[in-house]
Amino acid sequence: MDIILQPRLAQILEAPYPSKSHFRSMPYRPDDEEITSIFGAINDSIFGGILQQPLIRLSRVKKTWGWCQGDYEMRDGHHWPCTKEIIMYPMYPGIHMFVATLGHEMVHHWQWSINSIERLAMGKKPLMSHGPSFYQWRTAFANRGLPLGKNY
Repeated sequence: MDIILQPRLAQILEAPYPSKSHFRSMPYRPDDEEITSIFGAINDSIFGGILQQPLIRLSRVKKTWGWCQGDYEMRDGHHWPCTKEIIMYPMYPGIHMFVATLGHEMVHHWQWSINSIERLAMGKKPLMSHGPSFYQWRTAFANRGLPLGKNY
């Protein structure tokens, strides 16, 4: 079976993997335009374009490559889960690790802003975790050459 990738994502995945020295120097530093482009490519290719892009900012986060911050917003007199922001580390060994990390955080974004609303309708609590709803995306990621794990 041929996998059709969104052209931008396919182009990114064709880039050479970083060398060991790149892991020390962390030369890849995404800018806002590239973050938006990669978010769109992953969203279209893996999530079918259903995710709204939250604020994505670069910052040195707590011993991690990325962080998805969930919050609640008031709509129709109810508090609904929404993703406040995705925080990404400002430098990576290469674009591959950035794409994998952003994809990982996008799964958390989906869990909180889409799946949690479905869970509320079933009388369950909102959820953002590394459990079954997270790993249900593993095959979709693997089919596009991206890893999906706890580390990124």
